[in-house]
Amino acid sequence: MSLPSKKIVFICIFLLLIFNEFSFAYIDKNPPLSSTTTNALRILNLFIIILIFTAKRISVSLRDIAIIFNVSLLLLIIINFVFVYNSPKLISLMPIDFTRNVSSCYRTLFHLENENFSKINFVFGDSFSEGAGDEYLTNDPQYGIFKKLDDLEETELIFGRGGYGNKSTIIEFERCFPLLTTFTNLPYNKKNKYSVTFVFFEGNDLHNNLNEIKREYSRITHQIKFFFPIMDYFVNKTVAIYSFLTEKKIRGVDNQSLYPITKSGIKYGYFPSSASTELTNNEILKSLAVFQNSLKRIKLVLPIAKDYRLLYIPSDTSAYKFKSVVKVKSYKNNIFYETTAEFNLKRSLYIRKFLIEYSQNHQWKYCDTTSSLLNVTDLGIAVNGPIDWGHLNKLGYTIVANNYRDCFFTNKN
Repeated sequence: MSLPSKKIVFICIFLLLIFNEFSFAYIDKNPPLSSTTTNALRILNLFIIILIFTAKRISVSLRDIAIIFNVSLLLLIIINFVFVYNSPKLISLMPIDFTRNVSSCYRTLFHLENENFSKINFVFGDSFSEGAGDEYLTNDPQYGIFKKLDDLEETELIFGRGGYGNKSTIIEFERCFPLLTTFTNLPYNKKNKYSVTFVFFEGNDLHNNLNEIKREYSRITHQIKFFFPIMDYFVNKTVAIYSFLTEKKIRGVDNQSLYPITKSGIKYGYFPSSASTELTNNEILKSLAVFQNSLKRIKLVLPIAKDYRLLYIPSDTSAYKFKSVVKVKSYKNNIFYETTAEFNLKRSLYIRKFLIEYSQNHQWKYCDTTSSLLNVTDLGIAVNGPIDWGHLNKLGYTIVANNYRDCFFTNKN
C-alpha cells in the first residue's frame, strides 16, 4: 500500500531541509555567508519543519513515522559507507567545514594531493605540518610546506593535526592509517617505499606534550566517527548551533596596544609564541621525554623508512628579534606571559641542542629553519600574518619548504 501523496510531499520536504542544512557547508567556501545570515536560514528551516508537523491537513501516524525514520536511517547508513570507501576521491570535493566536523582521519585525505604512492612521506606534527595559516584560510592551493615540494615527487600522508602534541600525532597514525588502508580505496601497498618527517614547533609542542601525558583516548569513539562521517557532521553541527544559541556572549578585550614591536619595526598582530619560556626546567625535561618516546614509537610502527627527518620550526619570539622584555602568548590560561628576549634565546638554544643530539644519536636527519626565518624578519618583513599571526604566511612557509629541500635533498647528510 503506497503512502498518500501528501505524506510523500511531507517526506520530501523534510529530507530536503536536512540536506539543506548539510549544504550550508558549501557556502563556507568563497565568499562565505556571515554567521548571522547562516543561522537565520537555519531558524527558517526549523520554522518550516514545525509548520509541517503541526499542519492539520497532514496526518501522519506513528507507524508511518517509524517507516520513514527507518528507511531514511538505512539510506543514510548506505550513503555513509559509500562515502567512506570512496573518501580518497570525494573528500577533496567537500568543503573545509565538512572536514573540520568529521573524524580527523579524513584530514589526511583532505591534504592528499595525488595518489602516486611509489614514494610516500609520512608526516607527523601539529598545525604547521598541515599548513595552517593565511594561505589555508584564503584557499591557496599551494598552502603550507609540502604543497610547495611537488618537485620531490613524494606523496605526503599527513597525520599532524592542529593542537596536537608529539604523542597525539603518533596515536593519530596508529588509529587512522589502518582504517584508511582497510576500509577506503586508498591505493596503498605495503611494498611502497617510504620516508618519515616529524615537524617540531618550538612554540607550543612542549606545552601540549604535558597535557597529553595523562590524556585518555577512546578507540571506540574514534572508530564510530570514522565509519559514520555524515551522521557525525550532523551531530557536530547541531551541537554547534545549540552552543551558539545558548552560550553567553562575552565582549573581547582589545589588547592591541600590548602586542610587541620587533627591533626591525614589525608590529606583531598578536602575543607571539615563545620557546616554552612559561615552563619550568622540570616541565621542559618531562616534555622532552614525551618527545623522545614519540620518535622511538615512530620507528616501531614504521621501522624501515628510507629517511627519518626532523624539521624544526622556531617559535615567533625566536623567529623575530624583540626588545629585551616581551609579552608572549600564555598556554596556562593567562592573557599573556612576560619574558625576556635573552631568556627566550637561552631556552631555544637548549631545546635545539637537545634535538640535535637526539637526532645524531638515533639516526634522524635534522633541519633547523630558525636562521633562515630570522634573516628575513631582520629586514622588517613579516613571515606570519596578517590574518593568522599564530602561523606562517606564504613567505614563511616558502622559506621553510626551501630549507626542507636543501637539508634533506640538496645537501648530503
